Amino acid sequence: MSTLGRRARPPGVSLSTFLARAPEVEPPERAALLALAQALLTDVYVHRQQKQARYGIDPVQQLRVLRQRMQQLSTRQFHDELTSIFTALRDRHTGYLAPAPYAGRAAVLPFLVESCAGPGGKPRYVVSKLARWCRADPDFRPGVQLSHWNGMPMDRAVQRNAESQRGANDDARTARGLASLTTRSLGHGMPPDDDWVVVTYRAAGGFKEARFEWRVIDAGGQADENRPAVGSLIAHDPAGQTVQRARQQLYAPGRVADPWLETTKPSVFSARPLSARHGYLRIWSFADGDDDGVLAEACRLVSLLPPGGIVVDIRGNPGGNVPTAERLLQIFTAGQISPAGFSLADTDVTLAMSRADPHELGRWTHSLQAAVSTGEPYSQAFPLTLHEAANDLAAERRYPGPAALIVDPLTYSAADIFAAGFQDNDLGPVLGTARTTGAGGANVWTGAQIAERTGDLESWPALPSSGAAFTVAVRRATRVGGRAGLPLEDIGVAVDEVHEPTQADLTHGNRDLLRAAVRLLPR
Repeated sequence: MSTLGRRARPPGVSLSTFLARAPEVEPPERAALLALAQALLTDVYVHRQQKQARYGIDPVQQLRVLRQRMQQLSTRQFHDELTSIFTALRDRHTGYLAPAPYAGRAAVLPFLVESCAGPGGKPRYVVSKLARWCRADPDFRPGVQLSHWNGMPMDRAVQRNAESQRGANDDARTARGLASLTTRSLGHGMPPDDDWVVVTYRAAGGFKEARFEWRVIDAGGQADENRPAVGSLIAHDPAGQTVQRARQQLYAPGRVADPWLETTKPSVFSARPLSARHGYLRIWSFADGDDDGVLAEACRLVSLLPPGGIVVDIRGNPGGNVPTAERLLQIFTAGQISPAGFSLADTDVTLAMSRADPHELGRWTHSLQAAVSTGEPYSQAFPLTLHEAANDLAAERRYPGPAALIVDPLTYSAADIFAAGFQDNDLGPVLGTARTTGAGGANVWTGAQIAERTGDLESWPALPSSGAAFTVAVRRATRVGGRAGLPLEDIGVAVDEVHEPTQADLTHGNRDLLRAAVRLLPR
């Protein structure tokens, strides 16, 4: 095993130190958590019937069994079992949010691993970035190929790790398994089982090994992580937001230089010319709830790009505010945008919620009442983004050239909705690094938001006192146009063409991927 000198002091604390300091979850708190989880999944969760049919699971019964066993378990065991019940749903909108000190923190290793196509189409696993505090070794650098992870071949290590991730389809699970090898949200999933990892990599003189310790860092947002960030129109992956903040903290450059354009929304956009004719717009997140400001900044940025065609890239985008996403679509067309529809599950509780909050949910009340007599499992679908808001741009503020969209299996939630809208409204071709997007199709609320609308229901469980919380998919998204009524959940957006990432993509700024996207632009 190589002896490596340090470049900089590692951030945060070791994983073992962090877990040793974590507080116990006492039986009364465990009971409160399980009671609320059962109520949410039974009476509010919009995908429950779909998940039970698709995956052959019964999460409500699993919660009942856990309640009988909870006093026999350690805090770590209870946390892991509760998390595993939600993991089996394969829905990153719906899950258990651990309280402090887990909330807002991420476990990280000092490098990133990505995959590209190798000989015969077999994946090759490559170190793509190093953190400043990564141990110094001239052989361990961006571009180096990994062969084993803790003694396990990389293919198997990725697949084993994918089993604990909430990917909605095979592509998404594999992508999540790879991404979480080096970065994990502690507030939304199980911590790593190992205190450190040993990687085997190909060096000039043969294979070498190096050991790296997991560190726990404050990724920001812990004060707000267990309550909604931007009202009730959210469609995002909370764990993905934490991971994205952690990676930006570790790997984002200190200063954006030419040819990148300066932007007032750096957490949302990056933009630059690709050539004298074509432009590039990267949308990192839709988490900014100022949809007017985001739309205005997007219009300004695209006006500075060449007019011959634009590549819009939403890879890894974990979602955010639905109107923020859907209102951007109008920039890339002279036609009218039809926003996605959203439906509630037909239950007594969702009907009571719609009556208690007519401003937010009143549009669904009549169809929920009718569903009782017709047996429909869902209400009628209505958009969260009003048609007028989705089509309020003047013609001169729209991009004049054709557009193509790039997605990947980590494109999720409001980013799924954006990709579906791009395709359903015929804005241009969709290029993917895999066959589909991440397949998250819902408006997500916290348990606290639901409690605000169920206050008159005497049987509704109280919120936990520890600060732990749940998120749940409340309104499912369905598509429009030629795919009208098709759900996004578990299916995602099927791309028009697949580009398998190359080594040059990982080490030279997505060079081949962007060339492939430009080739798809109409001439």
